[in-house]
Amino acid sequence: MTLTKILSLLKVDDNASTAQNQLYRHLTSFGYTCELEVFVPDRGDKTPGRIDLIAKKKNEVVAIEFDRHEPRTKSLFKLKHFDAAIKLVLLRGGNKNYIKDGIRVMSIKLYEYDSDVKN
Repeated sequence: MTLTKILSLLKVDDNASTAQNQLYRHLTSFGYTCELEVFVPDRGDKTPGRIDLIAKKKNEVVAIEFDRHEPRTKSLFKLKHFDAAIKLVLLRGGNKNYIKDGIRVMSIKLYEYDSDVKN
């Protein structure tokens, strides 16, 4: 199954930390090894930062940032300067799917608490 298909099956809460943990569990259930909050020396303002999640499967390395509705400048900077085959900004909410500076930006479905039941 492709990473795009795996991510299309994901639903998350509209909370950054919770969404990261939900993504971690989701990707590990598909055989990825994941690490949360990976250090980077610069987030674009000469301040150290962290990439939300790095996922690995075989020789594939995926760097992922979570943002809300639009990718943040610092998220794009961190990903652009990180060595990974696949770089993604996952948006909590919205309906977006495009590539910006070689980085895939795509919306992830959110739980709607009046109609969804979480696993």
